[in-house]
Amino acid sequence: MYNDEARASPALNLTKSNSVVLTDGDIWRETRRFTLRHLREMGMGKHSMEEQIQEEIRALMKDAKRMAGDDWSKPVPVHDLIAASGVNIILQLVAGYRFERDDPRMSELMKLVKKLTMGIHPSGGVASSFPILLRVFPWLTEYPAYKVIRDEIRQYCQDMINDHKRKLDENDASDFLDAYLIEMKKHGETSTFNSWDASMVPNGFHALLSICKRYLEIPIHQSGTVGRQHGSYSEVMEWASARQLIGVVNDLFIAGSDTTTGALAYGILNMVLNPNIQNKIQDEIDAVVGRERLPSSDDRIKMPYTDATINEILRFANVAPLAVPHSVLISDKDVTFRGYNIPQVRANIS
Repeated sequence: MYNDEARASPALNLTKSNSVVLTDGDIWRETRRFTLRHLREMGMGKHSMEEQIQEEIRALMKDAKRMAGDDWSKPVPVHDLIAASGVNIILQLVAGYRFERDDPRMSELMKLVKKLTMGIHPSGGVASSFPILLRVFPWLTEYPAYKVIRDEIRQYCQDMINDHKRKLDENDASDFLDAYLIEMKKHGETSTFNSWDASMVPNGFHALLSICKRYLEIPIHQSGTVGRQHGSYSEVMEWASARQLIGVVNDLFIAGSDTTTGALAYGILNMVLNPNIQNKIQDEIDAVVGRERLPSSDDRIKMPYTDATINEILRFANVAPLAVPHSVLISDKDVTFRGYNIPQVRANIS
């Protein structure tokens, strides 16, 4: 009932992306289902994924020791170290490789992710209160600066996708990008992976009109859908599908790295402020894990105090306080839930 994205929300419309987070309807369901299924197949939630995480932990610890040297009272940029680990884990899932921490490409990717997460207020800023500013005086909003950032990371994702297209083996999906590209080829125009309908984009008619201006031969049907019978339809579908994939990759990097980094950094801060709790956790780790290996998910059931502390940190951290605005998009009716009236098409649920 409330899984739909609020198309009227300026904060969401700024991205103009068909990602998992910023779509609704059939395309959202199929993309979400596909993304979760293939991420699990690539190792998410499995022991193979745990090995990758432990590899990044070792790299993090090595860098922290190198930065601190012999003086453990020396401040170390923990946030940046954690962020690099998070980005590498997502990169391994999505693209099948990781960067060494001193690799210039790692620095470039880290800068892009940081720009994107810091580039716009999650509520949409002043444009949420005065949406007309986006059309009349866009320079008074965050949009111009955000558009530059959006285009930079979109180009980065596009280059990554193009590289996978050149090396693609349709019989062997070694990472998420391979799986998605193979799925696009497999379904062709019958899948919502390759569909482009006015109802799927912000300000549907205007967005559709701009597409048709780009492909002048394509007629606009009264239904608001691009004419499938036209020869240029495949060009539009390829373009739309590429935007969809870029949006999904965007989501994975932001959701998988920024929120994780924030929660872990907050956890470390709480350990510094509460040394008595830190000591109890260390005692439990020493008793269950020892100091010769890294903890694993199998140890969790034997470490109730550490597990409870992590849950409490996540409860306090609130790394995404506004979440993603949702709206009621059920026919033309308002919805009453537990005595509360929720107007139709209103971004008021998060």
